[in-house]
Amino acid sequence: AAAPPDQPGHLRACRTKGGAMGSCNGKASNNSGDHALPPRIRNQLLRDYVLGTGDSQATLVPRLEGAHTGIQGVHIQACATLGNRDLRALVQLPRGVERNAWIAAKTVALFEEAVAAVTVSGDICSSKTCPRMSCGKHIIYDWADETSSKPEPLCAIEYMGRLVQWGHEMLKNDSVLPRDGKVWQPHFLDCMKALHRRLFRIYAHIYINHFEDVKHYDCEAILNFQFKHWLFFVRSFGLVVDADLLPLRRLVEVFETKQDEAEAATVARRRAEAEAARLIEAAI
Repeated sequence: AAAPPDQPGHLRACRTKGGAMGSCNGKASNNSGDHALPPRIRNQLLRDYVLGTGDSQATLVPRLEGAHTGIQGVHIQACATLGNRDLRALVQLPRGVERNAWIAAKTVALFEEAVAAVTVSGDICSSKTCPRMSCGKHIIYDWADETSSKPEPLCAIEYMGRLVQWGHEMLKNDSVLPRDGKVWQPHFLDCMKALHRRLFRIYAHIYINHFEDVKHYDCEAILNFQFKHWLFFVRSFGLVVDADLLPLRRLVEVFETKQDEAEAATVARRRAEAEAARLIEAAI
């Protein structure tokens, strides 16, 4: 059975000033291979993006405009969390940063990571391999946004391309991410939740439908890193509910359990080190 699409009504506040979000461009939906990067190049692009070792970050999606202040400044701080192992701690709200500004900045960073995942998937996902946007055999997503009169069935790569363009239009919309000291609007969190709910579908589709390809291109660790970065953030700020994560429920449980165990081990080690230091000081 098809999963219900997002209802367009509560997203009307995310409409751009010009009205429609538009359709995905030729490169996003083209599966002929004419515009496709070679797998090795796509692989390196994603590695460069996640590890911060190349210029790919500058080309994936336009940055927020303006000087490095306000949301842009926080966005740079949010991107700096990439590459650190303790992702759950690093997605937490920094001291002195306004909550909405942090959510906005981290969402931009996570959106860019999802764009990288879609870019790489262009060589393993096509209208032939995935004629519908699905997570396995039993969960199918149709596209709907504030311009849709009814849900639209799309192949997976076109759905993801449409999602990328829709998300980009949302994130550059001043009524969603205010700039120059403007006031946060009441619909801000609803828009963020809608975007993150859809970003999850990119990861779910890749994990369930293309994981063997991901391993073949040696991107498993990178994909896991990106997904955990997204997961720990949205969980920390309540941007998704358990029902949104059902297609990857078991994987989510594994990642969260391992993170809990790692954090508990870190606490135990620090306590042991503190106790050892105390005993040494007492002996002296």
